Amino acid sequence: MSRSKISSKDLWERYKRFYLESLSTIASAELSYVVTAECFKEFPRNLPKAHKSSILKGFRRIGESLLVAANGKIPEGQTITIKQKNAVRLSFTMFLNAFLQGKDPGKHIDSHLNTRIPYQAITSIFATLDAFLTESTAHILRVQPKALLSNQKKISWEDAVNESRNGGIIEHLIELYTYELGSGTIQSRIETINTKFGANIQQLPDDSDFISLMEQNRHLIVHNSGVVDKRYLAKTGSKRKVGTRISVTKLEVHRAAHALTHLINSVYFSVLEKFQDTSTQAARSSGHLAPMAISRKGISTSPDKK
Repeated sequence: MSRSKISSKDLWERYKRFYLESLSTIASAELSYVVTAECFKEFPRNLPKAHKSSILKGFRRIGESLLVAANGKIPEGQTITIKQKNAVRLSFTMFLNAFLQGKDPGKHIDSHLNTRIPYQAITSIFATLDAFLTESTAHILRVQPKALLSNQKKISWEDAVNESRNGGIIEHLIELYTYELGSGTIQSRIETINTKFGANIQQLPDDSDFISLMEQNRHLIVHNSGVVDKRYLAKTGSKRKVGTRISVTKLEVHRAAHALTHLINSVYFSVLEKFQDTSTQAARSSGHLAPMAISRKGISTSPDKK
């Protein structure tokens, strides 16, 4: 399918929407964690003994069916419908994801959930930042495609012909660039955006160190179920023993949500100030910034009236 040329205004509008969606996703993940942890803190001890086993098996069946549906394969004769919205749906999904990672749905599930639910929150929050950094880099390259010349990436003749027919050879190069950049750490990606593109993304020193540590925790959770290995010890300098499982506290989930929100905000403003033709003040008046109290130092909302 042919890719039509997108105007500069449309590019900035699309980037603005991605920015707002990223903030919303992190806020939803944090809220869902709070709701999930509170709702299931007594689970499964609060289940009636007579039905406990069947209820646990039912949860596992629902979760496994949702995983199958997520992969685009719904068993014949089955219908899967989720009617809950927002925090309820996200909390239930977070619970099911944590529940499914248990080897035995009937044993030690309470302590298991206390570990896995914050795992789910951290994974979701960092996935949002990862996607936003990728989109920010792609956006810079879309509005300043000459920046691609600094990367001597080669593509095959076949790719060049196929992408040129679709009118998307630049987009193909951007995909290659962002894919390669995405394999680095968060701090290395920030440094690349600052040094190669001339941005000015700022972080608080304490946030930078904390984000790097939690990024390693997230990597361990995703790739080794949170069980400490030699690589983790080398990367973090942790004194934990190999084979033990890391824990993620409630405070760490909240701090990660706030630190990554601040970082996304800093990236967005830096890209605006460097690459948009108008000033930040003009961007405010034209609606390119979020409809909330935003500054380069962070995001705040009006206090609730009591």
